[in-house]
Amino acid sequence: MGKPWEDDSCATVLACYSVYHVPVAAAMWCGLTADEVEKELKLARPIGEQTALARATLRHPYIKCLGPRIRAIHQAIDAGELSVCREDGRRITDEHVGYERRHVYGLDLKEWAKKIVPSERPVFLFDEIERGVHPAISTEAYQALEAALAAKTHKLEQADARGGREQ
Repeated sequence: MGKPWEDDSCATVLACYSVYHVPVAAAMWCGLTADEVEKELKLARPIGEQTALARATLRHPYIKCLGPRIRAIHQAIDAGELSVCREDGRRITDEHVGYERRHVYGLDLKEWAKKIVPSERPVFLFDEIERGVHPAISTEAYQALEAALAAKTHKLEQADARGGREQ
């Protein structure tokens, strides 16, 4: 029998504590796996050359959401809603980080993305339940609603088993 740590992929910890270059984070947000990102980003081109932001915002021939998601991450960094770091992972608070050198921690990206509608939450950071929960609904409220639904479903199944007769 294997040891518990041999089967633990650490996927959540890896995703939250990895440092992502902004285009990589955006590509993974678009649904690419870590193995696909490098190949697909080679196909992407800057949307322009006139500004640093234009050079750092990429357009992909098939992945239409890449550019808008890169732009959304940069906008969140510029607005102070999302922490930024450079390649080494040191958070930068008091100096500018060039658009092309911007990196983010997965955990910071996840906290920022909680403000986004659930359907837009990155799959690589959020599990299925987290993607379905709106930030205005607390975990406790969600669990209470889920329990109430389960009870009603059970009651309905019992009624169906009795031929639709309610006691």
